[in-house]
Amino acid sequence: MSFLDKISTWLFKFKYRKDIPISKEYVIHHSLLKEKIEEEIENYLKKYPFHNLFSLYNLTEVIASEYGGTCSDRTIQFKKILNEIFQYNSVNIQLHRAFINGKKTHTILKIEIDKKTYFCDVGMGFPINRLLPSHKNIKFNNYGIKFKSVVNNNELMIYIDEGQGEQELMKIVNEVQNQEKIEEEISQRWDKRHELPFHNKLRYFFIHNNKYYQIKDNDLSFNSLSVKVFEDEK
Repeated sequence: MSFLDKISTWLFKFKYRKDIPISKEYVIHHSLLKEKIEEEIENYLKKYPFHNLFSLYNLTEVIASEYGGTCSDRTIQFKKILNEIFQYNSVNIQLHRAFINGKKTHTILKIEIDKKTYFCDVGMGFPINRLLPSHKNIKFNNYGIKFKSVVNNNELMIYIDEGQGEQELMKIVNEVQNQEKIEEEISQRWDKRHELPFHNKLRYFFIHNNKYYQIKDNDLSFNSLSVKVFEDEK
């Protein structure tokens, strides 16, 4: 059994957690919508892992699996969850593409609440449990990781600090994006023309027992395997 087979067998034990419920649909006052959506973000991050095992095993037809996945898998799945929960509320939820390392390859959600625009990123793998507003700067910590969002006209710059200093995480442009085009791009995301940052590398991030785990391997061997554990500070 190869290293990838061994670690995949172990990692799939951390499939979606049945003990964390997904809320039923409800109608709430518009002033509470942001808070309720952030509660659903927190639940989702604890329930579904980020990983690229499907791409490593060439299971490229899998999208929005209950076993988690990459940014597009997770974002499409979470969009469906939010639409079901908030179907009786005035919330507009759309797919959106953001920039990582200068490439527009990352899938997030654009959410309009009470005439204000927010962005939601459950797909990165990092525990970003807050909505990112397009109208103001914010800072927050989660599992000891610092996040910062800086607004500059129609752009949001998102920064992360895992303890080694602040680094740029992604850039979001607040613009209208064609949903059909995004869906087409997602369907072609494993095309060799669109090489992703974790191509041919293992990535598996998850939350378990109030700890956030990052498992990485840059050449699919035990030689470069690294595991980081971040404690919940709450």
